Amino acid sequence: MAQTWLVNERKLRIAKRGDALLRPFLPLLRSAFPAQRATSRAPERILVSELWHIGDVVIAMPFLSALRKMFPAAKITLLAKAHARDTLANTGLVDDVVSFNFPWTFLDEDRRQNPKELLQLPGVIRRLRRAQFDLAFDCSRDGRNHLLLFLTGAARRIGFAFGGGDYLLTDGVPVGSLDRHRTEDWLRLLEPFETDVPRCSPQLAVSDAERRFGEAFLGRAGRAKDKVLIAVHPGGSSRLKRWSLEHFEELARIAAAAGCQILWVVDPAGTGSNSNLPAGSIVARPSLRELIALLSQCNLLVSNDGGPMHLAGALGVPTFAVYSWGNPEWWKPYAGARHSSVRREDITCRPCAGQCIFSEPICLTGLDLDVVANAFRRELGTMLGQQAF
Repeated sequence: MAQTWLVNERKLRIAKRGDALLRPFLPLLRSAFPAQRATSRAPERILVSELWHIGDVVIAMPFLSALRKMFPAAKITLLAKAHARDTLANTGLVDDVVSFNFPWTFLDEDRRQNPKELLQLPGVIRRLRRAQFDLAFDCSRDGRNHLLLFLTGAARRIGFAFGGGDYLLTDGVPVGSLDRHRTEDWLRLLEPFETDVPRCSPQLAVSDAERRFGEAFLGRAGRAKDKVLIAVHPGGSSRLKRWSLEHFEELARIAAAAGCQILWVVDPAGTGSNSNLPAGSIVARPSLRELIALLSQCNLLVSNDGGPMHLAGALGVPTFAVYSWGNPEWWKPYAGARHSSVRREDITCRPCAGQCIFSEPICLTGLDLDVVANAFRRELGTMLGQQAF
């Protein structure tokens, strides 16, 4: 199982104490929030809960595809942040997206809800209950998510029996190996159905209009069609996942010196604006769908471990990523496109799930530019069919 947080005795004790406090109220909860009655018929309404970031939604796409193939007549609803609607546009994997920013789905320095937003939570629960779900899935190891599934009233609630609140599930899947990719964790949630699970890579859909937009944008910006186009995205959802901006600028210069053209992507927060870039670079500050359209035109993406990396992989675009506290074997793109990565190997505090115990993220600040630059030169050599330079 891909670890999102470092399992230790303190956190396990917290989970057990939470269970001890909640369990006496279980009869009251069952009375106040009765579940749908389970039936033997094929499920008609399915809920999937993925409450985190863009990359997490892409990672769940093979699971959503498997659900669609196993239960083709069912209506599939995704509970997620608002970005999921754009991420999955035109894929046909879900029929509806219920969007809400749950208070535990932010890293420390991210924006959190104001009280007015939190007042909307009971309405979200009521909406989910009215849907009368036959099945509900959640891949986290978090008792709060297990409680959320319980409150939806779904007849069968399937998740991992770890992290607290597993008695709120009807089907608790054993954790098993800690070496699996996160997508494999999602697919394991189908084990209770005792059937062969169809497997595939995530594939984002780009419309003809979006392709025309990408081509037109790049053409107006001076796209040199005789050059390899490398997108560089220095942003990230958290400062704990963003390598130095100046270092990404240096990677752009290395690629330009090899004869490539740079598409420099500024994220919605403005990370990467006013950068020192090689001559001929193209700068874009796209929306999510525009980013997908532009990435589909590229030969390689250079980024931090995060959403853009997974978007590129699901478009069949090779990726080169700088990892902070994540393990590439758990979090790399699940798609078949080539992926290479680099991270600091001499630390033992990962995975920390963004809860850094130091004053700065040493997994990034201690990652030497020369180490990354040499790995990037090797990737360029592979892509361009040349020896590393």
